[in-house]
Amino acid sequence: MVFILFFNRAIQPFSVVYDGFHERRCIVEYLKKINGEENVKSLGWRNTNKYGKEITHTTAYTSDQRIFIVEYENETGKHLKSFFVKRPLEVTQKHLEQYKLHEKEVYAYKTILSEFEKYVDYSIIPKYYYSDNKNNLVLEDLRAEGYRTYKQHEFLDFEHSVKVMQVLATYHALTHKLITVSTQLFDHDAAKDYAHKIYNEDKNFHTLCREGILKILNRVDSSFVKKYEDKLKIFVDNVTQNSANEIKPKSDSFKVFAHGDFRSGNLMFKYDKYQKLEDIKIIDHQTGYISDPSIDILNYFTQSVEFEIFEKYFYLLLEIYVNSLNRLLKYLRCDQIYTIEELRSDMSKKYNTIICHTILHLPFALSDPDDVDMDLLQNDKSSLDNKHFQQLSEKWFKYFIKNSVNIPSFGIFF
Repeated sequence: MVFILFFNRAIQPFSVVYDGFHERRCIVEYLKKINGEENVKSLGWRNTNKYGKEITHTTAYTSDQRIFIVEYENETGKHLKSFFVKRPLEVTQKHLEQYKLHEKEVYAYKTILSEFEKYVDYSIIPKYYYSDNKNNLVLEDLRAEGYRTYKQHEFLDFEHSVKVMQVLATYHALTHKLITVSTQLFDHDAAKDYAHKIYNEDKNFHTLCREGILKILNRVDSSFVKKYEDKLKIFVDNVTQNSANEIKPKSDSFKVFAHGDFRSGNLMFKYDKYQKLEDIKIIDHQTGYISDPSIDILNYFTQSVEFEIFEKYFYLLLEIYVNSLNRLLKYLRCDQIYTIEELRSDMSKKYNTIICHTILHLPFALSDPDDVDMDLLQNDKSSLDNKHFQQLSEKWFKYFIKNSVNIPSFGIFF
């Protein structure tokens, strides 16, 4: 069997010395590994982004995204295989070094997520192929398999949300199983808490949250801000520290390896010829941490569905999630179950966190992935005037802030 790799060079404005060597080596080593074939020849390479276009600028949050097309021939004839390659970017090097996001993603795929196949015979994530000591990560190219992102700037409907809750329940059940049987997988530094660090250490993020909350609330209801001015000031000064405490798993809580940035932008969908939804894959696993399931569920609702869908179907979708989760927990022979009462209780303790996550993540969800403002990447407070920040849902902030008045765990109004 002979494998031939073909690519054409593209200019990389942020990495003058980049030549694709490590990516090619990853793929070649993978092909040798699965085929026992030494006769693999690299003849050049073509560099494209996830949309199949040559990259002219780079805006990805934690890593560049390249497609490597492999041509090979075996006894059945010629074939093409497409690989999705992620690698650290110089343009976001400071952020990468501070929070080790790319290292976390490589570790998640290589050590944690790859364990899923021991328990189920289907996949809810891209297949992991290979990584090297440079943190080059080679994954299944989902677009070549018929998956795509959802319509840009449109929220998901009820039908999609049902399937999303089922897929998320599977993800949480599998990670809960791993936490109970393989705790050592989560002891590595790369599996530790990105979210806790950003809440405790990132001064730019602290400024963004403090100023952003008051700015949005003034837009939503200035009389409310005036009425609670003193207590709101205390709240915004402590919101990030409160968030860090909220997401820490309690000793008796139902623990999962939360995705940490679970929203429509980190999902890919596959449809049949009649455009009926067939399957969903979860992507971008660089912000995971151990918590309870509610953080991923709340992130999804605040960033991926219309507020009206939330109001109408929220509790029904929670039931779908819990029922799916417990069925799989039973199949996996886990001792614990997770009741809807526990889920709702966990959610009631996440108001600080969801307000912060909405400010941090929703502008990304609203942005065109090929035109993300660099202020957003750096948590710069100038992003408060960004057009995407102006689109943050006033309804969500009114709901979370005003409902928090009646929730003791929120604490600031009592």
